[in-house]
Amino acid sequence: MNPKAHEGGSSDPKVFQLEQELKELREKYNRLQHSEFRYRMIFDHSYVSIWEEDYSEVYKLLEEIKRQGVGDVVHYLRTHPEVVKDLARMIRVLDVNNATLQMYNAASKEEFLGSLGKTFIPESFNSFIHEMEAVAAGKRYYEGETVGRKLTGEVMDLLLRITIPEEAGEGDYSKVLVSLMDITARKQRERENLRLLRLAESLRTTTLALTASLNRDKIIDIILDECKQNINYSAVSVWQYSNAQFSLTHHRSDFTEPLASDELGRRYNDPHSILSQSLQREGKPVLVSDTRDIELCSFEKKVRSFLAMPIIVRDACVGIINFCGDRPGMFSEETLATLEAYINSAAVALENSRLYGEAQREISERKQVEEQLRCSLEEKNILLMEIHHRVKNNLNVVASLLNLQADQIESADQARKALQLSQSRVHSMALVHEKLYQSSELAHIDMSDYISKMVEEIVHLYADESRIELELHIEEIALTITQAVPFGLLLNEIVTNSLIHAFPDGQQGRISVCLSAESEGKCSLEVCDTGIGFSDTKKLDDGTSLGLQLVEVLSEQLHGDAQLSNDGGACFRLTFPIVPA
Repeated sequence: MNPKAHEGGSSDPKVFQLEQELKELREKYNRLQHSEFRYRMIFDHSYVSIWEEDYSEVYKLLEEIKRQGVGDVVHYLRTHPEVVKDLARMIRVLDVNNATLQMYNAASKEEFLGSLGKTFIPESFNSFIHEMEAVAAGKRYYEGETVGRKLTGEVMDLLLRITIPEEAGEGDYSKVLVSLMDITARKQRERENLRLLRLAESLRTTTLALTASLNRDKIIDIILDECKQNINYSAVSVWQYSNAQFSLTHHRSDFTEPLASDELGRRYNDPHSILSQSLQREGKPVLVSDTRDIELCSFEKKVRSFLAMPIIVRDACVGIINFCGDRPGMFSEETLATLEAYINSAAVALENSRLYGEAQREISERKQVEEQLRCSLEEKNILLMEIHHRVKNNLNVVASLLNLQADQIESADQARKALQLSQSRVHSMALVHEKLYQSSELAHIDMSDYISKMVEEIVHLYADESRIELELHIEEIALTITQAVPFGLLLNEIVTNSLIHAFPDGQQGRISVCLSAESEGKCSLEVCDTGIGFSDTKKLDDGTSLGLQLVEVLSEQLHGDAQLSNDGGACFRLTFPIVPA
């Protein structure tokens, strides 16, 4: 007897089987209902914008394109924009959740679904093509960035994720899930960071120009070039205050017709004009977003926006930079903040130009006075001028050394070592001037004390003094400042090279320095160590070491003959003529 007969069930096996199947169907239905309920809960209450879309027609068209032999879908779609529009129209939006309505500022689903055309903008064209490429490739998941527009008009940066579910091992393109996240704030921060990086590099360029040249026109041109890279304008003018009036020194314009600069200059020089009072007396910028609203700039109909900024030095207006725009709203408070650093650079350039002019006049007057001084004072004055000239040259050498060193920096450790090398090089040059002003004779520097002090300080900087023995044999030889600077840099490079490379792993050793007089007005420098020596292929001109490149250049400056060898360690020898004062 069938056990079910005792439980109130049918004893007929077929009926019993049907009852079992119905029971299983009910359980599956209940699970499906529960799954659908959970899905709706997630869909409706998620804080992420979720769209349910039908890509069936899209998939069919992409398959047809592939059957026509198209291999590069992206290239095909870029060259067939009408196909892209067809694909976009084929997407059917089945449903969206509440987060979507909130993101797009829609009052209801009906309003949103009836206004879908407003949410798409031309800037999303490229990201849509890559989305179609993923669908054509049969991918089940795609993620990328795109842009969209709210129903109220604001443009959003969006993170797009597309998920295509599987049905019987194939993609179910009738129920594609699309999620969107508003990443506008993040993208704005990224764009702002990029803008600040470009601005920092631009300011670095202007700063280098200020330190490298006293040519006012050249520096102002560089500043205007960098301004053009960071703000939009149609014309720019630079005015310098000299002889109690503003005069135009630089002007650039993208207008087809010239601007009335004379009229603008008249307003700047009129003490009763609003421009003059604001810029010159109060030292405040003048910003006009729309010149049609203010009579101040009505003299130029094609100028629709205007910005003038005073160039202030020691609380006085020494110049003006003004920008003109061909449409309203080209300049804002943010523009003022961006330009502030450039205006400061222009102030430095104008002030340097003024000081340089004054210095030139003072030098001319001094020369006239010097003609009347006694001959004994004339020599010292000339030598002092030579010292100032050498200091300037030495600063140029420092800048060149830093630029060369910077090209080889790839890590923080290399940067630290580069700074340490630069420190010793600069110190070797500073020591020349220290010995010079301590000397009773301004024309020559005693190399004996100079070499002793410099070598000891280099060893203290780079090595443990207990493991490095110094052996110095220095004859009484005096060099002019012209030779002392390259000689000091060369000796610094050779000794530093020995300390860094000759004694690896804390080895002990000896470094000997010998300077002796030779015949025919020459002297010989020899620096040897007991370290591991140079490699067999190491040559002075092999170009693999910045230090050895400097040694080669400095040897040529001294008109010397340099040699490297391995004599129980590395040994450098240089013979060069002594130049009389």
